[in-house]
Amino acid sequence: MKKRTKVFQDHPQGLVIFESKEEILAKELEKYAFEIINQEDKIKLANKFSPHAGHYGYSIFLSNQSSTPISQLKIKVMYPEFLSFFRCYPSTINATHHIEKDGDEEIKRIDLTLDVLNENTTKQIQLYFNTATLDDVGDFRTIFTYVNNKDYLRVINTNPIEFKIGNIAITPKIIPSSYIREFSQIPDINKAVKAIGIGTEKKVNFNFVFDILEQLLIFHNYQLIAKDVNKKILWFFGTEIESQDDILTIAQIISNKIEILSLSLNPTILVAFLTSFSNNFHERLVMRKILKPEEQIFDLECIQCGTTFQYFPKKGDSILCTKCNNEQVIW
Repeated sequence: MKKRTKVFQDHPQGLVIFESKEEILAKELEKYAFEIINQEDKIKLANKFSPHAGHYGYSIFLSNQSSTPISQLKIKVMYPEFLSFFRCYPSTINATHHIEKDGDEEIKRIDLTLDVLNENTTKQIQLYFNTATLDDVGDFRTIFTYVNNKDYLRVINTNPIEFKIGNIAITPKIIPSSYIREFSQIPDINKAVKAIGIGTEKKVNFNFVFDILEQLLIFHNYQLIAKDVNKKILWFFGTEIESQDDILTIAQIISNKIEILSLSLNPTILVAFLTSFSNNFHERLVMRKILKPEEQIFDLECIQCGTTFQYFPKKGDSILCTKCNNEQVIW
């Protein structure tokens, strides 16, 4: 049996205390998977599938390099059945979600519509997806149609973007507590937040939940660096075995919600870890009879802009996003 290193449990000094942060919008992509150009060599479409914060993102980049507008823009995006569509950015774009049957196969599609793309203009659209499973393979296909200045309908049909969502394995790594702040401030460090509400109307013992969080992160093979029992904060560190990238995870219970903040230079392992953690967390809550099997845990993230909510509202109560003022009901 592997011997665990003794760790301290009293109020650690100089550690990062995780507080709710608004989601940082995706930066403009510097490199796209491929590019397809129409006959006039003026209308361009590029796309890419990549991790974004705690989700997977499908980026669509439209460019009108001509001297006249194009109109009646329609984009159809077909994506794998194991992904679930979460939201679209900008939220002002009309996006509708469809599920169709082709024999035994389920085809998921998102339709996007834009009125016009002006001359010498570019536009980026982000579609965000969640997954409940790992080690899946799939592809995205995109069809883009528009009407040019001569009222002709034009079509750009992309080749599929193939991708694989892989699992990860973490090995414990011991670091001094003073290194936590230094690691969190590394330039270009990627951060992903998972805020969770426990969907039960009965009173929850959060001391018990705090113990479950600690046990679950140890189960994921992290090294416990420090914990603050009074503030209900845990600091864990590890290294992803295949990529050899370090990952810091901070777990905190605050305002009737659980927040997991993970940081790494490798954004892919952040999404894979948070997906696996979320699944295992729900299983443990059911096993410990905090949740019934039919009850859920809920993501506390604005459906319109992605900002993390400050608290978990009661069932049926609405909550107002502090960033975009969108009012919504979580459960």
